[in-house]
Amino acid sequence: MTNSGNGEGIFKDLLEVLLKNTYTPIEWEGYTPYDKLPPRPPLKQRIQVAVDPTVLQRYAGRYCIPPDIMPNIILTVRWEGDHLSVQENDEPKQELVPESATQFFTIADDVYTFETDAQGRVIQMILHADGKDIPIKRIE
Repeated sequence: MTNSGNGEGIFKDLLEVLLKNTYTPIEWEGYTPYDKLPPRPPLKQRIQVAVDPTVLQRYAGRYCIPPDIMPNIILTVRWEGDHLSVQENDEPKQELVPESATQFFTIADDVYTFETDAQGRVIQMILHADGKDIPIKRIE
């Protein structure tokens, strides 16, 4: 198997010349060569803004993804002086980069929005990823 754009030519030679196999089709079902794919939209340009450290500190805590969406997933948001980080269970942590006082993004292009109640307490964050908005309730 190859991920090369000219892999079909290699397979044809391997099958027919080397293995004397002339009956196995070499076309991949549903395969579209890279140069025939539709153009991808450009990545969104993100701009980092400064956020007051007291605001960042309020977001620190543990958040739980609803079990019916993804069971046993706890996200830990840490305040690390001048920035926040997020960590899923025992995965490596990622820095949360602020786009506004409530919206942050990661290098993986996940976007999180923190929400507060009428008293200003942080109650949840929303993960915006893959065209979905996933509410993640604060548990600590």
